[in-house]
Amino acid sequence: MRVLIDGYNVMHAGGLIQPQIGGSGRGVRGAARTDAFRKSRNRFLNLLAATLDEVEAYQTTIVFDAALAPPNLPSEQGYKGMTVIFAVDDDSADDRIESMIRNDKTPKTLVVVSSDRRLRTAGERRGAKVLSADDYWTKLDLLKEAKERKRGLFAARSALEPKPTDEEIARDRGLTEAEARLWRDVFREVVADSEFDDDLAGPVPLLDEDELARIAREIDSEDKPFGKKPRR
Repeated sequence: MRVLIDGYNVMHAGGLIQPQIGGSGRGVRGAARTDAFRKSRNRFLNLLAATLDEVEAYQTTIVFDAALAPPNLPSEQGYKGMTVIFAVDDDSADDRIESMIRNDKTPKTLVVVSSDRRLRTAGERRGAKVLSADDYWTKLDLLKEAKERKRGLFAARSALEPKPTDEEIARDRGLTEAEARLWRDVFREVVADSEFDDDLAGPVPLLDEDELARIAREIDSEDKPFGKKPRR
């Protein structure tokens, strides 16, 4: 399922927007407020990226208002596999999200994440699944717990597996070039010092007729018991 997130709405529900920077009353203003929003926004995006797997991140789009968008960046960009949109061509993020819901070709495969009544109504009207900001945070907590549990099981399984011996590690690694060169030199010296070196060198000599006749006589005498003719 594709997920369309009302960015600041979900951040506010998760406590990532402090009152002094998010309210309309007295508080942080100007560049300091913009920088505070940037840090909170990055914290939120990093949390999502750390919790979602690759497929979930690819299917997730987060829309933010354009008023506090970072300068010199495109209105749509990728961030750790997710899609991040700043509604620079709309009056608000709500306007952009509502337009995206209205123009979506397969709305029944879409999840709209927002506690804003206007956006929830727009999603329900087109058959999209609607999830409140609080429910989405609950889902993220469950995903995080599942990932940590999986990581713990993997660590426990790894601890139970016997560690390879130095001999097994060396066999799997194979010889380094230096080790191979050393063994080539050792065997070269063994062959050079061998007492059979001269005997093995050159072609094997052929037997002449006298040698062949002598060998035939020896074989013939071995066929007779004790080298004597049998009595008649």
